[in-house]
Amino acid sequence: MSSVVHRGRRVSLRRMPVILDVAIGHAPDDAAALAVAARTLRLSLVLTSDEHDAQRSRLARFLMDSMGRTRVPVVAGSEVPSGGDRWVCDGIVPDYIGPQAGSVLDAVEWVLRNERQMVNWIVLGPATNLAAVLQQRPELAGRLVVTWMGGALANSALGGASHNIRIDPASAVQVMRSGLDLSLVLADSVQSPEMFVDYSSGLYQALAGPGVAQWASVVRECYDRYLRLEYPNSVLEAPLTVLAGAGIGLVSFADRHFTIGEDGQMRLTPHGDCRALLSTSVDHAAYARGISEMFQKLSVPRAIDSPDPSLLNVLAPTAPSSAR
Repeated sequence: MSSVVHRGRRVSLRRMPVILDVAIGHAPDDAAALAVAARTLRLSLVLTSDEHDAQRSRLARFLMDSMGRTRVPVVAGSEVPSGGDRWVCDGIVPDYIGPQAGSVLDAVEWVLRNERQMVNWIVLGPATNLAAVLQQRPELAGRLVVTWMGGALANSALGGASHNIRIDPASAVQVMRSGLDLSLVLADSVQSPEMFVDYSSGLYQALAGPGVAQWASVVRECYDRYLRLEYPNSVLEAPLTVLAGAGIGLVSFADRHFTIGEDGQMRLTPHGDCRALLSTSVDHAAYARGISEMFQKLSVPRAIDSPDPSLLNVLAPTAPSSAR
C-alpha cells in the first residue's frame, strides 16, 4: 500500500497532499499522530471530529502553531452526542487561540482545487466529516484515497463495533458503502503489549526529556491528562494509521468484501456490499521501536515551516507490505 494509480500514473502515498481528520483532546495518540503528520507529510488541512464546542480545533491549532505549521488551516468539524465526555484537555490552549470556525466542505474543496492529484484523507476519529462531504458532493469520492482508524470484525476477540464506528455508526455505514478507495486499520490489529504507552514508555520519555520543543510539551500534557484521568495506558493506534496512510509498510492489508450493520458490526462475506483493504497484521515490535526513535528526533527544538519526509525512514521497512 505504498502507492495509488491516478490518471494512469502511479503516485507515491508519501508525496500526496493530506487531509488529517482528528479527534484530538481525549486519547493522546491523536495528538502524537498530528505531530507525526505535521512534521513528515504534505499536510494541507486539519479537520477536527467529535467536536466539543470547537475546543478540539483550538488544541489542534495550538499544536500546529507550536510546530511552525501556521499556514496549514484547521477547521472545526462535526459534533456527535456526548463529545464533551471525551475531552480532557481544558486549560492547555492559551486564551488568544479561538475556535477554528469554517465550512468543512469549503475547506476540502479548497484543497482539491489547489491539487491536481489524488488527496489522502486520513481519519482518526468518527467518519462524520467525510460522510457529510460525500453526502453533499458524492463526486468528490473519485479524488480521495481514505485511510481510517476504525472497525472491528464481529468474530474477532474484540467483537462489537470499534469506538470510532460506535459513536457515529450512520456515518460509518455511509462511508463504507460509498465505494471509496478505502483502507481500514482495524482495532483487531493493534491489540499487542508493544502498542500501549504509559509513563515508562520510550515515546513518553522522548516527550518528557529536558529541553524538548514546545509542541512536545503540549503532547506530553495530553498524555498526562489522559493517563491521570482516564486510563493508566493509551494505545498508540493513531500514529500507526498516519504511517499506514503514508504507505509505510508496517501494516499488512488484504482486499476484502464485508457487510456492516446499522449498529456498526462488520462481518466478512464474499458477497458483501462493502469492499476495502482491511488490516490483517502489524509489525508491532518494529513500530514500537521506530516510533520511539522518531519522537526522539522530532522532539529536538528547531524552526520548521515545511515537512521533512526523511524522518519516516526510521520506520520504513525494506519493502512495502502491499500496493493499492
